[in-house]
Amino acid sequence: MISVNPESRTAMVIARTVVAIGSGVEPRSRLHAFCKPSLQSARRRPWPRERAWKRNVALLAIVAMVNALGVIATVATPVRAAEPIAAVPLGLVETFGILTSAAVGNATPEPATVIRGDVGGGGAITGFPPGIVTGTVYAGADVDLMMVDLHVAYDDAAGRPAGTPLPAVLSGSYGPGIHTSSAASGTAAEGSFAIDGEGDPASVFIFQINGALALGANTTMNLINGARAENVFWQVVGAGRSSGPAASVRGTSSSGR
Repeated sequence: MISVNPESRTAMVIARTVVAIGSGVEPRSRLHAFCKPSLQSARRRPWPRERAWKRNVALLAIVAMVNALGVIATVATPVRAAEPIAAVPLGLVETFGILTSAAVGNATPEPATVIRGDVGGGGAITGFPPGIVTGTVYAGADVDLMMVDLHVAYDDAAGRPAGTPLPAVLSGSYGPGIHTSSAASGTAAEGSFAIDGEGDPASVFIFQINGALALGANTTMNLINGARAENVFWQVVGAGRSSGPAASVRGTSSSGR
């Protein structure tokens, strides 16, 4: 039995063809099905083998079409939130690679840790060098004004409505929108996942992590289909984000108030 969607033009065409084939009458001769055939029409009527051959060809064509539609319907898509969202306002935080009211330390001398952007800490900043900072280093009271904007950014991300459920282990790909975990989240060693811009470089991604964000060694986050790091935001409750050696994750991360 073939199920037909009344709103589908393709399905209706298939249904009509099946009715004609199932009746044993060619579609062009259905109007004459109840008329007494003339000698001339009888002579033109195909032989039984010819009619069977035509039915088999038509059925094979229908099966091929249905199979093709089935393949299209099962193509995997990235996890995506329902509505486009606005970016998190960063203010003075926008140029920072790391900003915290606490101390900042680098415990991985080799290979050297690279912070792209400014680094700010309310406490001591150690380990740079050998760590590399591409921007300016701010320490102590110099970060007070920036911390105000950081709190605003965190509250903005945390105050958004919860989005698509996020698993404990990040994998696969994630589309634009808000993604929310109910507890800690992260990756195992050698883990990988992708942020999929779906062809829109202005697409925004907010990850609300209701626990720690722990990224295993050699974790890889790939930006694909136009996704940009400046439009990826991680709002982390609790202990904040920890990264194993050689973990590569992009975006702006703000942790517990």
